[in-house]
Amino acid sequence: MKYFIFLLSFFPAIIFAQGPFDGFMKGKNETDIALTYAYEKYTQYWFGGDLEDRELVTKTASLYVAHGLGSRFNLVVSVPYVWTVDEKSLQDAILAIKFKNQTKEYSHGKLSKITGIGFSFPIGDYDVNLENPIGEKAVSFLLRYMMQYQSNNGWFVHLQSGIEFRFVPIANLGIPAVFRAGWGGRKLYFDAWLDFFHTFNSGVNQSITAGEGSQFVKLGGTVYYGITPHFGAFVGGAKFLSGKNIGKADRVNVGVVWKGFKNK
Repeated sequence: MKYFIFLLSFFPAIIFAQGPFDGFMKGKNETDIALTYAYEKYTQYWFGGDLEDRELVTKTASLYVAHGLGSRFNLVVSVPYVWTVDEKSLQDAILAIKFKNQTKEYSHGKLSKITGIGFSFPIGDYDVNLENPIGEKAVSFLLRYMMQYQSNNGWFVHLQSGIEFRFVPIANLGIPAVFRAGWGGRKLYFDAWLDFFHTFNSGVNQSITAGEGSQFVKLGGTVYYGITPHFGAFVGGAKFLSGKNIGKADRVNVGVVWKGFKNK
């Protein structure tokens, strides 16, 4: 059971790879704050399904906050600042709620079922008419359903899927799927994951960061080390294996986490 408790402290390091939803819940009035820096570069781009020689470096600085509203509800906020050679701006924030549907306890661990609901929306006045804009100023509804098994010995497995419905500037429906497995101890945490995203209406082929019609499969992982009981650092990476209307990119990220602060 002690490893299960430690695992609950590590989840801020996870979200910078696959978005704001994971299988760990904060306790009532507990707050985690994480800052991350990510560097992503590609020299080839899947324009439609065909690889073309294009090059772009994207850097992102992100703020992430998770707060326990109660024993079953968490508030999640993510704010990214993105810059390329053409532009730098606040991009699209995420505001979401996670709630625990059910937890089943076993002698060897726990199985949690969690739902996440939120919105992604632009908070920066970036230019969408550039050759490589940093976004579409899209507004999307996010729905995720997660199942996570956490062993008393520290290892865990996670499955996640749902929908992402973009209704501004055009209607578009996407399906994400995430598989993650890892282990956490008193100070060390590591995981590996596979992330899939498919857009049903691919729209017009174009070069755009997180834009219309993107599809991808990417592989990555994260390592976190707790320096003090309330502070730690992490490093991670990801590689795009296949895609459509997205760069064949490699990504590295580093960050720090202030975790478990409790408001009386």
